[in-house]
Amino acid sequence: GVVSGGITGNPLALPLGWALVNGYLVGPLTETQSKALYKSGALGSNRSNHVNQNGAIGISSLNSNGRKITFIPTVTIGTQIWSSTNLDVTTYRDGTPIPEVQDPTAWANLTTGAWCHLNNDPANDAIYGKMYNHYAVEDPRGLAPVGFHIPTFAEYTTLIEALPLGTTCPYSSWLNAPALMSSSFYGGTNTTGFSALNGGFRYGFGVIDLEAPSIPEGFFRQSGTIFWSSDPQGELGNFIYLGSQCAINSRRDTNNVPNNRGAYIRLIKD
Repeated sequence: GVVSGGITGNPLALPLGWALVNGYLVGPLTETQSKALYKSGALGSNRSNHVNQNGAIGISSLNSNGRKITFIPTVTIGTQIWSSTNLDVTTYRDGTPIPEVQDPTAWANLTTGAWCHLNNDPANDAIYGKMYNHYAVEDPRGLAPVGFHIPTFAEYTTLIEALPLGTTCPYSSWLNAPALMSSSFYGGTNTTGFSALNGGFRYGFGVIDLEAPSIPEGFFRQSGTIFWSSDPQGELGNFIYLGSQCAINSRRDTNNVPNNRGAYIRLIKD
């Protein structure tokens, strides 16, 4: 579709092989060249989307350091086009900043959108992207960049049903999905290119367990990984969990986690 506030007309003599298509700048430049072109100011100051020759979508956004262009690589699995990395943005679609919240008590008591790094360590950002609470997912300003949306649980189910499933899952109610998982993640095969990593998740509320150590609020656990779906809490399945080469699929009746938990986000093409 047309990018709201995107490129209109032909603001510059485009390089050979480039064209404007429905507000998208499409062409064969490398990511480095595309960033240089954007930095030059020739594309104007509006938010816009760009597509390079490898199908990576570049989302231009505003941050405290000025304009920044970030590429979202994609992979086709079955009939769907997915991002192959976790979401890593600090603003909503309209440019409104999303706050980073490190303090565990503050995180547990949030009722609005926020993000954090795994273990509050910025070095993890380049590996895993950011964790978001579900309040950010549900915010009407939109978290997914133009051209994408956060998948529903039904769309995750479609993804799983398109997979070559393994047979070693130890849990009878789960499906074995090493094809989604990187080799560093419990021996995944990543034959789909989805490239899920063992990024863990963040608790919101603490957990009191009389038979095991209690879990404090805002605690990070790097065991498996959680991806949010766009379904609100209380609906059937507001997240997908990957761990031990397994993907939850059939536990849908009460398969929800609180909105103040921290989890990762993958995108699906509109």
